[in-house]
Amino acid sequence: MMVRSERVKFRHSLIDSKTVGAGNSLCLVGDINGDSFIDVVIGNFAESPSEEGYLVWYEYPKWKRHVVARANLEAGGVLVDVNRDGRLDVVAGQPYYGRELYWFENPPNPADNWVRHIIDDSFQKYHDQAVGDVDNDGEDEILVASQIGRVLVYYDIPPDPTVSPWPREYRHLIYSDICVEGLAIADLDNDGLNEVVAGPNIFKPQPSLKGKWSRKILREFHARTYSGIVFSETRVQIADVNEDGILDIVMSEAESDIGRLAWFEGPNYEIHILNENLFHPHSLAIADFDGDGHLDVFVGEMHLGRNPNPKLLIYLNDGGGFFREYVIIDEDTGTHEAKVADIGNTSKPSIVGKPFKPKTQVDLWENITGL
Repeated sequence: MMVRSERVKFRHSLIDSKTVGAGNSLCLVGDINGDSFIDVVIGNFAESPSEEGYLVWYEYPKWKRHVVARANLEAGGVLVDVNRDGRLDVVAGQPYYGRELYWFENPPNPADNWVRHIIDDSFQKYHDQAVGDVDNDGEDEILVASQIGRVLVYYDIPPDPTVSPWPREYRHLIYSDICVEGLAIADLDNDGLNEVVAGPNIFKPQPSLKGKWSRKILREFHARTYSGIVFSETRVQIADVNEDGILDIVMSEAESDIGRLAWFEGPNYEIHILNENLFHPHSLAIADFDGDGHLDVFVGEMHLGRNPNPKLLIYLNDGGGFFREYVIIDEDTGTHEAKVADIGNTSKPSIVGKPFKPKTQVDLWENITGL
């Protein structure tokens, strides 16, 4: 049985008390202006496709707000230097009513407008992107899930990424007839080849069968069926939780009123439940929050206007995957797509997030452990 702990302390503040749009979906962290400090990126989408949402970044340390583009953006997104100019760009796609997957070009002055380029317009609802060496060619690709399109695909970045959309030969299908949230790219079995984790699925490349992937399903985890379509809606993180030299998979049931948080122990992926009664745990991250050298697990519940006390929790790892204590860092605000980063270069992982609905704010939970 886990007990509540005070080993980690956080201080809550607002990066923005009222955002320029509602329905904030996108939350990313990275050094946008090249000053070696982490900034924050937020995006949203309008209720009607006839209107457009906003892409905004907040500049550390005073969190000056820069509105840099208009677009309707689904949750997910990723920061990557698409055009290889040394500046982080944003890749994100449209929500359920849209077919466009974008990259937004970070200009020499990041406070200026960012040009919107179309990567693809073939699918619909792009919830989640990831960056990594998907096909093990030594170069990073962009991994994308389309829920209504029911595909898992990846894109090589073309020599001229400003062409819109990208030529078809740069898109590669991993699997079709699949509807997933939660993506990760990692060499799970230490064989030198990266696997793709997409929801409770592990896809492994088959070098002898060019372009083919095997599929392993972690059947213990949640999926729901709606209108005949099976949805697996998760958040996914990869880390060596039990410190045995083999990567494990940490996962939360992100879109469930009664969602579980668990880690799957590689290589056989035995499931270990940390919590089985979370409300839409749509934020998940791994970091050493208490500075003891062991990786801890952060999870955050959503509010959605119907959860009276949404919690942000950290499960403290004592080493070997033993989680005996947890910390509640907030039980009022709620969050969605929260990210963990060293804000302010303190060498401590803090948390940045925002509600999806109904609140319109951007939150910072600063790690002040030891102060």
